[in-house]
Amino acid sequence: MEKCAERHELSWEKVKDIDFSLGSRMLMHATEVVVEMTSALSRLGSLSEIKALEARINQIDDDASHILLDSARYLYQPGQPPLRTIIATEIFEILGAGIGHCGSLGGTMARVLLKNS
Repeated sequence: MEKCAERHELSWEKVKDIDFSLGSRMLMHATEVVVEMTSALSRLGSLSEIKALEARINQIDDDASHILLDSARYLYQPGQPPLRTIIATEIFEILGAGIGHCGSLGGTMARVLLKNS
């Protein structure tokens, strides 16, 4: 999230009319699920609880892939300023990568619990 905020801060004038809020909210939700999973692991939560959280984070990751792609689609229309397109695409990719990392963490935590149960 910090990397995304840094990029936006550096280039806000070029991308001020682009809405990154949905991707940002999805990254926050994915992060919240990772925190829930970490908490569940630390108190030795049930496998079903962890699997449900893993399913939630996977759904967020899947939804984000489609939503971020749709959000960036108009950037490739003819007449869009190339620098603006590059900057916005990078921000969308950072958001997607962050959500993907949360999904990877969720999968790893689920496998750790499964291995140790």
